[in-house]
Amino acid sequence: MNSNTFRKNITKPSVELRYKFLYEGVDYTDLVLELPTITRNVNLAAGKATVVVNNSSGFWNFLHKTNTALGGIAQIQVYISGNSGNVLTLLKGKVQRPVLLGAKASLVIRDHSGDWLNVKLGSNNSPLNYFSIDWFPDTLVWDILTTHGGLSPIADPSNADIDYVSFAAWRDQHVIANLYETDARPTGHTISTILMKICQASHSFIWVNNDGKVAFAPPFQPGFSYDEGNSRVDLGLNEDNILNSVAARRAYNTTTGAWTSITGTATDITSIARFGTFPKVIEDRVVWHETTASAEEDRDETLTDYAFPLRFINIEAGHPAIMEDLCNVPTVNDTLLEITNAQPRIEEITYDLDRWNVKMKARWIW
Repeated sequence: MNSNTFRKNITKPSVELRYKFLYEGVDYTDLVLELPTITRNVNLAAGKATVVVNNSSGFWNFLHKTNTALGGIAQIQVYISGNSGNVLTLLKGKVQRPVLLGAKASLVIRDHSGDWLNVKLGSNNSPLNYFSIDWFPDTLVWDILTTHGGLSPIADPSNADIDYVSFAAWRDQHVIANLYETDARPTGHTISTILMKICQASHSFIWVNNDGKVAFAPPFQPGFSYDEGNSRVDLGLNEDNILNSVAARRAYNTTTGAWTSITGTATDITSIARFGTFPKVIEDRVVWHETTASAEEDRDETLTDYAFPLRFINIEAGHPAIMEDLCNVPTVNDTLLEITNAQPRIEEITYDLDRWNVKMKARWIW
């Protein structure tokens, strides 16, 4: 559990971290020979890692002795030495594709999103109808996850599959501001593809967190503070994705293939003067905006995010960062690079348990 006590204690210099490896709820840490690195990003792919365990006793041979042995649940957890009851889960998922080689066994652990991310929605002959009535990002995502992905429909924090606290905060931010109204027409697209399109249209993030639950942002959660004393920081820029002249179409007619209207074009004259014109018309015949207000919000957010070169801060830090998750917003300072109280958004994170080291790639919006 990511308790406040864990968060407070993990920042102490004297803290020593330990790990647990559980299979079907039983602790097999003493059999672990090699720990994995665990990498996640905001592109909504199933998280996975490979743990190498000792098989000199033949313990893991049961995996090949019956045709139903695969699929057991494994977990990699972290705890502070002396308090093994308060743990932080870094990966929870099914054991797949084991390789037994002599006295060793390699176990691939894949979080359970792999069970539903590749489920196909509709077909060319029978498109899935998310367009005859009004849909919004939250209602669309909830129905896809629970009806077609098979995830729990329980609408409270006890949901075992969906981080309902982050879902409710994400939903409420959209509802209160009345930001987006999105319809969809999947024709054999995977759940992963449709969710990413909804994220793009609503400037949202959906990922599977360390506990194996589907999480949502914004709002973004605060991360830790990093500077020269506790981390290594570098900064990169990329001008390949500049968009500084943006319009958006709305209300796609699935019968005629026509759009009802297009917004006016929003431009950034400073960007255009410096880099030239990079235009984009936002249009997608699978997930689209139904209202002018929704299309204009996407247009304006796209211009804000991409009018200038992308800036990424790369952070490498020790054990406090083990609690960071995607879409956290840490505070970064670096005297030499003249970075002062930057608050970038983590979009990729790698946990290296052999070194108790965490690498983060974070987007720093201008």
